[in-house]
Amino acid sequence: MDRRVLRHIAFAACAVFAPSLGLAAEHPLEDATRAAEQHMFADSGARGMVIAIVDGNSVSIDGYGETRPGSKTLPDAHALVRIGSLSKLLAADLMVKLAGEGDLRLTDPLQRYAPNDDRVPSSSRPITLIDLATHTSGLPRQANIPSKGRTSYTQARWEWLQEQNKLPAPGHIALYSNLGFDLLADALGNAAHMPYDQALQHYITQSLGMHDTTDAPSADQCARLMDGSNAHVSCASQSDNAGSGGMYSSAADMAAWMQQQLGVGGSGTDPQMAISQAIYFQRQSLIDVQGMDNGGHADGIGMGWVLLSANGQSPAILEKTGGFGGFMSYMALVPGRHVGVFIAVTRMDLPMLQTLAKQVNALASTLAKVDARHSASDHPM
Repeated sequence: MDRRVLRHIAFAACAVFAPSLGLAAEHPLEDATRAAEQHMFADSGARGMVIAIVDGNSVSIDGYGETRPGSKTLPDAHALVRIGSLSKLLAADLMVKLAGEGDLRLTDPLQRYAPNDDRVPSSSRPITLIDLATHTSGLPRQANIPSKGRTSYTQARWEWLQEQNKLPAPGHIALYSNLGFDLLADALGNAAHMPYDQALQHYITQSLGMHDTTDAPSADQCARLMDGSNAHVSCASQSDNAGSGGMYSSAADMAAWMQQQLGVGGSGTDPQMAISQAIYFQRQSLIDVQGMDNGGHADGIGMGWVLLSANGQSPAILEKTGGFGGFMSYMALVPGRHVGVFIAVTRMDLPMLQTLAKQVNALASTLAKVDARHSASDHPM
């Protein structure tokens, strides 16, 4: 396998050292970062990998391996990938933006945006939009919907929901729910008075130049889809589950979105980020937490985000894992230090993703510590 690496975008390199990455102290940070990336790729066992790093106003995007078996084509910043459950972060971002426009409130009941006046069951209180976004709605991971004879998954999930009479009370258990985010996406489209994918484009992707972030890729985009298998990977519309995991994107697009989230790259600090990146549940406040620990121990739960609390070795990290359609993906942000990392590999393997997440978290922590040292030197006592 071709394990060359291409740095597609690179700005000023820092002449600082990163001994925590296990390299000699004389190596500059850029070399240490690249060595860490190469280690991730080798450990992943994937045929291809892309990684985007935002470090202050600097952005780097690397590709490893090949786009398809035998292609000998290095993945680049515009190679199409499936981001899986990182799609949930876009849904939460859209919800906050719609709230800022006055189109909804985070605490609105889901019932308010149900299509065709479908009934949303409730127990002690109604399921709200923020319940869905924080995985605390009481809904299961997936709905048990027979595939035979249904018109669409979108319609079927609402029909399924109306039949539920024994759902747990919301706000007490964090149960990872793809179903919850798909219902949330339906609600957001209704609140925006346009289909969900059009709302994403209008409020998020168009202004950031995220031209490859879509639930329905074009023929040109499908031609750029990475494939880690010897069989052809399907490249088709995923509009039925765009909210939970159906989005396609690229490393370039994910870098642009991370810049917005971190308030760098000329975007400036968006006050809405304080809402979208807030932690709404501490783990100890919940009766149970299920399915939230793949990127590390979930100390807190936000809207799509999981919080890994600061400790002696690492700053606080917001993270999200993803896996769908032949890809595993991961994103880690250190908002206070303007550091973000996105990675996608063409291999489906949960233990591998958990190892990859640890490696990304270590890299993000190292970059954040360097940023902290720079900030301290810029402001002497």
